[in-house]
Amino acid sequence: NGVAATAVSVLTAAAASVTSGGTGYPVSSTFTVSVTGTSAQGGGTTVLNVTTNSSGVITTVNSITSGGTWTGATSGASALTAVGSTFTAAATFTLTSFTITSYTLTNGGSGYVEAPSVTFSNGGGSSAAASASISNGQVSNITVTNVGSGYTSDPTVTIQVPVMTVPTGQVVTANDTIMYT
Repeated sequence: NGVAATAVSVLTAAAASVTSGGTGYPVSSTFTVSVTGTSAQGGGTTVLNVTTNSSGVITTVNSITSGGTWTGATSGASALTAVGSTFTAAATFTLTSFTITSYTLTNGGSGYVEAPSVTFSNGGGSSAAASASISNGQVSNITVTNVGSGYTSDPTVTIQVPVMTVPTGQVVTANDTIMYT
């Protein structure tokens, strides 16, 4: 019997909202700000394209310029503070949606004779898909085939347990005659 491989997903921020607009930003402008999460928040850095009003307060997240790499408790990716020194009071943001960009294989497992299926549950999103490759009886790589959408936290990654294969071909049956005297 084999041992199932394990992996965790690596997410990229896909959407964000303004929690608090801060003050002292360039007036009526569009520019980028960076936000960085603690390890409890997933530890990533994301670059946001934002717009300010006539008072220098950030009012809108227009887009995400660079989604960054987030792992772990991404549902805690809120109250992220803008990094920089050109403002009076820092704006804060909440990352509201993620996509899956890759996987970190935490255990390759053992006993694989064919590539296992990879499935996802939880995390609030949908449509993520991946395929696994094996080498020497272990999962050696997981490749993203669909990044999915709408994830608010790390989905649970399930890698199929190795399937025990019993050969069915070339079974030899022998008969022997025993004589009693």
